[in-house]
Amino acid sequence: MWLSHDLTTNFVVWQLRLPGLLAAIITGGELAVSGLLLQLLTKNSLADPSILGINAGASLGVVVALFVTEAVGVHLVSSWLLLAALVGGFSSSGLLMLVNRQQSAIKTLLAGVALTAVLNGIILMLELEMNQFDFDKVLVWLNGSFWNLGMPFLTLQLGLGIGLILVVLLMVPALNGLTLGNRGLMELGSMSSWLAAY
Repeated sequence: MWLSHDLTTNFVVWQLRLPGLLAAIITGGELAVSGLLLQLLTKNSLADPSILGINAGASLGVVVALFVTEAVGVHLVSSWLLLAALVGGFSSSGLLMLVNRQQSAIKTLLAGVALTAVLNGIILMLELEMNQFDFDKVLVWLNGSFWNLGMPFLTLQLGLGIGLILVVLLMVPALNGLTLGNRGLMELGSMSSWLAAY
């Protein structure tokens, strides 16, 4: 009896709960770093992937991939869906940069909100045309899930997260320059040239 109890406890704690907990911690750290970068780059404390349309673009990439493969009759594996989400996120962010060539923070924010609304409308239209299986799969992707994660996936995610943090640490001088603004950079440049002269 004690042996069966220990086996059940080990299964629940180490194989079900712990991977989900580690995935939540790693994902939360990665989202915090990406949110910090977006807020610094746009110089707006309200900027995040959902407001700027990046999340909607990634979701649309997955929905389009599932919709097209359903029409063709091909089954996509998760790695291809990850690639579709990446392409969708990059496409929406590139479109946002094309719309806002004046580098205005408020215009970037407003364009991101409008882009999110348009992309979410397209996602809804495509979802209505899907079968029940693909629709449920899309819902899992849109809402997110930490279910049934293995240690190889968590190791890869942790490695990517550490790599992201190291890249951000290398970019700290440039990020500090962004927070100073144009006038602050000019003053810093004149101070550096004055110190170099003496």
